[in-house]
Amino acid sequence: MLAALRSAPPRRTLPASTLDFGNQLPGADRWLEIGARTNGAAVAFTTLSPRRKINSAPYATTTANVSGNIPASQITGVIPLARLPAQLVTNDATGLNLTGTFTGDGSGLTNLTVHSPSGRIESLPFTITNPGVFYLTANLVGTAGQSGITVQADNVT
Repeated sequence: MLAALRSAPPRRTLPASTLDFGNQLPGADRWLEIGARTNGAAVAFTTLSPRRKINSAPYATTTANVSGNIPASQITGVIPLARLPAQLVTNDATGLNLTGTFTGDGSGLTNLTVHSPSGRIESLPFTITNPGVFYLTANLVGTAGQSGITVQADNVT
């Protein structure tokens, strides 16, 4: 593509001109090559070096034509929390109540304190009076009118 600029006297400033490339910016890297010659000379243009990369600003017009889903691999930057759906759990979330079925072996979990079981609950009623980790050994069915599992402790948090 060749664009001719009108002649102008030399100055110690950077020249500026609006260039219309038409529909030639599909998103791939594009470079601008500039050639110069004396006004009215019948000689070939002298190519100036180096070529200049056309930066992303002209490509902003592409966004006007985007519709539908965009692959995550093509998105960069930070998405503000206000733009995320309310049901999305983030690192700073507090007061959450998570429900549902969780699967896996937990091998990817970090920053957990592991407690070894210190007591088995084999029948009901059962009273916990000492600190520890207790677990059920079977599906236990309580008796109507009686407590199932009772915790008797001070300073429970």
